Amino acid sequence: MVIRQFDPSDFDEDILVVQVRGLGRGRGFEVVDRYSILEGGSHPELLDLISDRVAIIYDMLYEGVEPDEDINEFDEDLTD
Repeated sequence: MVIRQFDPSDFDEDILVVQVRGLGRGRGFEVVDRYSILEGGSHPELLDLISDRVAIIYDMLYEGVEPDEDINEFDEDLTD
């Protein structure tokens, strides 16, 4: 994927776990299994870790923003 063609709105709103198997030294890997952690409630500890990390990233992006300010205005600045 080329970064100029990256459009986050094209992606499903899901979090996938992808299990891979190595093919040997220097030969890469293959996908063994792929499944959603949002469906069925599997891996709640992983969802907690992701939630914590997203909260940290959110705080980093909007540090110093007053709680009553509309953050959508800041989103436009970040993508320009």
